[in-house]
Amino acid sequence: MRVLMLSWEYPPNIVGGLSRHLAGLCPALAKKGVEVHILTSAGAGLPSYEKQDGLHIHRVEASFIDALDFPNWIHQLNFATLQCAIPLLNKRRFHIIHIHDWLNCMAGRVLKHAYKIPLVATFHATELGRRGGISEPLSRYIHAQEWLLGYEAWRVIVCSKAMKNEVINALSIPPDKIDVIPNGIDLERFDIEVEKGFREKFVAPDEKLILFVGRLVWEKGVDILIDSAPYVLQSFPKTKFVVVGRGNVEEYIRRAKKLGLEHKFFFTGFLGDEDVAKLYKCADICVYPSRYEPFGIVALEAMAVGVPPVTSDAGGFLETVRNGETGIITRRGDPVSLAQGIIFLLENPNLRKAMGEKAKRWVIREYRWETSAAQTKSLYKRVLTERKETKW
Repeated sequence: MRVLMLSWEYPPNIVGGLSRHLAGLCPALAKKGVEVHILTSAGAGLPSYEKQDGLHIHRVEASFIDALDFPNWIHQLNFATLQCAIPLLNKRRFHIIHIHDWLNCMAGRVLKHAYKIPLVATFHATELGRRGGISEPLSRYIHAQEWLLGYEAWRVIVCSKAMKNEVINALSIPPDKIDVIPNGIDLERFDIEVEKGFREKFVAPDEKLILFVGRLVWEKGVDILIDSAPYVLQSFPKTKFVVVGRGNVEEYIRRAKKLGLEHKFFFTGFLGDEDVAKLYKCADICVYPSRYEPFGIVALEAMAVGVPPVTSDAGGFLETVRNGETGIITRRGDPVSLAQGIIFLLENPNLRKAMGEKAKRWVIREYRWETSAAQTKSLYKRVLTERKETKW
């Protein structure tokens, strides 16, 4: 079975969770005998083609002229993707085209109809969910692309029941067209030693380390975390909040300064996988106050190292975190509720340790990329069977 996988990001180009999803799923598919060709955007110093972990990685250059804006750059990415994909499809038979989110919708649609290859689409999020509504012209454009991708797809994959309900309501995708396949976790990533003095790069020896990992955008709720800090510090003054991720850092630094708490926050910017894994191991608590979260793979990462997360009640967290058993779920958009969750775990270190141990066992048992790959391959086989019985 040969699959053409289209995604605008793939490691080491990491923007969000999509890249990490592919980094886990694609090698697991290759181990199950699926020949996976990934078409993704180029990066500085990266080869245009390489074979890695049994995968064929093709990188295309989208910036062949200066783009006017982001949608214009995406159009160029789709043209570059077609320029790379057409020779591949002319040389050998591909059985499935698998697209991740709307960004490669146009290229995938052209290839589907030109070569009569079934298209599978994975929705990792929706514009409606990310923005909290569809009002701006750009949001309407992206929303329309998402609808088109859902319409063109033979099957649609989502990572949670919450996400299934979202694409049904937001994009009018029929329920019987959707498969829920949860994400997995790369446990080997956390099999790493933390050297002496690493933790002290971020916090003082006597401070509690509260860790956030994610993009610094509205839906991730970093502002809610900052607003919760005064309540936490009132009970535990020797606490430091370490915030890892790209985004509008200055906006959040200003917010912390207004509260007089800039010295209690450490904004690291983007960190490599090794440093992030070490920080997880150093953390007392991991906090994810998302306004919108289709799945919440970061909560699994925290649990994988035995750290119980404090999350909001957004979307996928309600499925990946067992409140009071493997973590604490708080009210979305509520700094006081978030602070209460953090304080509860800080006040109960023995319970926190027991919850972390249970969380680690839960993740190891329930969330493996091998399982996700097996379910995805089974879906591919179903599509191919239906394709044989269908007159295009």
